[in-house]
Amino acid sequence: MLQVDQRYYNQAGRFFSPDPGGVRTADRSNPGSWNRYAYVNGDPVNLWDPSGTQACPAGDYCVIYNDDGAKDGAGGGGSAGAGGGGDCMEVVHDGPGGGSGDLGEVPDPGPTNQQILASAERLAMKWLANEDCKGLFGSFGSGFDPTSVMNSLASFGSYTSGTGSKIRLFSGDFQMTIFEGLTLPNVSWPLQGDALYFAVGADIFVNTGAISVFGGNAQAATTDYAEALIEELGHAYNLTPGSGGSQTVYDGWLAPSHQLGGVTMSASNYNSALVSQKCNK
Repeated sequence: MLQVDQRYYNQAGRFFSPDPGGVRTADRSNPGSWNRYAYVNGDPVNLWDPSGTQACPAGDYCVIYNDDGAKDGAGGGGSAGAGGGGDCMEVVHDGPGGGSGDLGEVPDPGPTNQQILASAERLAMKWLANEDCKGLFGSFGSGFDPTSVMNSLASFGSYTSGTGSKIRLFSGDFQMTIFEGLTLPNVSWPLQGDALYFAVGADIFVNTGAISVFGGNAQAATTDYAEALIEELGHAYNLTPGSGGSQTVYDGWLAPSHQLGGVTMSASNYNSALVSQKCNK
């Protein structure tokens, strides 16, 4: 028997008491939500419920709130309603009838930098399903599918092409706020059959330390880092033979200016504006 804040449930996936929010928390479009005893509508692989009152996507940030914005304690219930947080990060607010309980009211610490980055990765993959955003890649012939590459980077930290070229993703707090992402070439010698081949790929470094400049605005940080991930993936494509390249331009030392919509701007601003225009719709 396990406790999830407001209720107990067994490992067969059923709560011992009904949802304290009553039928008001049921979703008319989801028949499984009408079962007041089922844990996460019978789908524990894809959903989780840390409070016993609201199912949230697995691995996502999920917080239950009272009306006054304080985190819910062990008692009370109330009807649940969806709140802000952006496309990929769900924040659930507790409605009328909620109570503070034995744990009392504690401030919400907010999502961690790694949770924000994970939400940004999911948002970037959502954007890449759009043809305009996807069209930033493969500018020089058929190449890697960017949605598949981003999914592989988010899931495994790397993508390997059929020719052995690798695109890898590294993240961490680099103790500075002057950059969000940086992409550098990498070189490997993959073995194919009995022969060694020379392969060039790219390493993407994402600096979670720069999230601090958003002052706790998780939604703005998520959106900005989703754009940064797509921009850095564009640089990685340009460094990786056979990828098809991208419309992202070199924006390093002595990079020339570029025009977008008749406006001349630095290469860095051009890349940011291009990704925002094509992907963040």
